[in-house]
Amino acid sequence: MNRPREDAEAASKKRPNLFLRSVLFLVTFALVAGAVVLVVFRDKLNIDAFRRSLTYHTITANEDGQAELITHPGGSKVDFAALGDAYLICSSTGIRLYTAGGTQFYERVASMEHPSLTAGNVLAAVYNVGGDSVYVYNSKEECAVLSTDGDHSILSARMNPSGYLAVTAEASGYKAAVTVYSPKQEKRMQLNFSSAFVMDAAVSSGDRGVAVVTLGQENGAFESRLNLYTLDSEEAALNVSLGNTTVLDLRYDDSLVWTVGESALVTTAVSNGEQHRYDFSGLYLKDFSLGGDDFAALLLGRYRAGSSSDLIVVNQNGEERTRLALSEQVRSISASGRYIAVLTADRLTIYTANDLEVYSTLSDLQSIRSVVMRADGSAILVGGSTAKLYLPS
Repeated sequence: MNRPREDAEAASKKRPNLFLRSVLFLVTFALVAGAVVLVVFRDKLNIDAFRRSLTYHTITANEDGQAELITHPGGSKVDFAALGDAYLICSSTGIRLYTAGGTQFYERVASMEHPSLTAGNVLAAVYNVGGDSVYVYNSKEECAVLSTDGDHSILSARMNPSGYLAVTAEASGYKAAVTVYSPKQEKRMQLNFSSAFVMDAAVSSGDRGVAVVTLGQENGAFESRLNLYTLDSEEAALNVSLGNTTVLDLRYDDSLVWTVGESALVTTAVSNGEQHRYDFSGLYLKDFSLGGDDFAALLLGRYRAGSSSDLIVVNQNGEERTRLALSEQVRSISASGRYIAVLTADRLTIYTANDLEVYSTLSDLQSIRSVVMRADGSAILVGGSTAKLYLPS
């Protein structure tokens, strides 16, 4: 007798709760709309300022937004990297690690004529170009000392974000070799080259493979080539020409390889080798940075000397996004995230890469030698004996 009632109750339970569905729809819509607003109005909302307030809440800056991080012995060339809650400095006088409070807790005294530092998110490596050892560090200690076989000279070393290290060096019986080390400093693979000189190598940001730039001859003319390998094969998966140019720097994203030469910027698609080229032959490349999210920052001038130059932003399709004429001598440029920092004799200017609008400025910086831009809009100011953090307001 109660069968119809039971059937009605069962059907009622199976019917979706319209109120709950409406709430879920509104919540989802609000989240999506909020994400769109954050992307579209990111500059006006100044989200990065909020991020900085959380990240650096324990740091006290002066009224100009500067906070002294460390005091160091200095040297003819100084490179800086932040590793978690520690700072790593290398110079012609050696290598030093500092706590977040600026206290030195490690020192390797060494005379390096050409010191160079390469850093990922958790590891960094220091080497002397032409030397035979690479020193690897985390935020607490020196992790390893990697030496070349037969004390052969190191040409370059590059650390990717997760800690894979590609070391390019001379090798017995070959023109050069590229050795890839894991984040635990274990040898992952080695590539030997006998028919072409190796200029540089880098492991992809996602640890999928290694890019190697070689320099050889083709039809009597010098030619640079880009070779891509997976970490499980010594056979190149891709080999394409970069033209008659000397490659000065490269960056290997998972899907794209950026290379900067003396006369052109070239982007190469990993999937099929398709290339886009931004040619600046006839102009002098005064400085550049490949540290931005999806762009390259180039400083080009009509004359090698002089203060007149153009700051140009080039996208991954080799297209000029925007440019800005500069009339002051530039000491250093650095890109990271969506920002470009330009250091002149007495001023730091941070631009947004999308339109080269001024994001922040800081004056009276005569003792600062170089700048290291950070993705959150802050910048490290490296001087002859100090390193300071600049937090835009």
